[in-house]
Amino acid sequence: MSSILHVARPCAADGSFLDKPIPDPTPLPPYAASDNPWAPFPDRLAFDWARYHYVQLQSSANDIYEGLDLWRATVIKHESEHGQCDGVPWGSADELYATIDSITAGGVAWKTCAFHYTGPKPPTPPQWMEKTYELNLRNVLTVLEQQMASTEFNGQFEYTPYEEYDCKGDRVHSHLMSAYWASREAVRS
Repeated sequence: MSSILHVARPCAADGSFLDKPIPDPTPLPPYAASDNPWAPFPDRLAFDWARYHYVQLQSSANDIYEGLDLWRATVIKHESEHGQCDGVPWGSADELYATIDSITAGGVAWKTCAFHYTGPKPPTPPQWMEKTYELNLRNVLTVLEQQMASTEFNGQFEYTPYEEYDCKGDRVHSHLMSAYWASREAVRS
């Protein structure tokens, strides 16, 4: 059996405790439902194909082009044998990327940062030391603020720091808000 001790109370910017609870944040507008549950993808096959290549394989643009060409060849073969078919949803890797970028779940824009190795190099440096890489990221604070404002997370997130102990009296750390950092931030002036 464990016990939980909440150590935070709502306070103003100057550290004085508030008598009234903090109002809930303004909820985000509800997600616009569509007749197509796979939107912005045309169907599940297109969604699964994009996820497989973009997330799992992390395919290069050339590999995506080759995959789309194979898919297109299959569609052409099927059309010639069975009549008209819908075709391939993208003509290029760029069109696939544009579809992925049009996903509206969450409103935080992606940023792309280029970086390269700047440390000392041996006389014949390995290839990775010579290349420029891209890192795609989002503002984590803005993502968290949107999650907390979403009605989908209502009642699903512990937002006050707490301490949890097991039956031996040892501290249990299981979530962000049960960490030492959360407690220190809540009482910091």
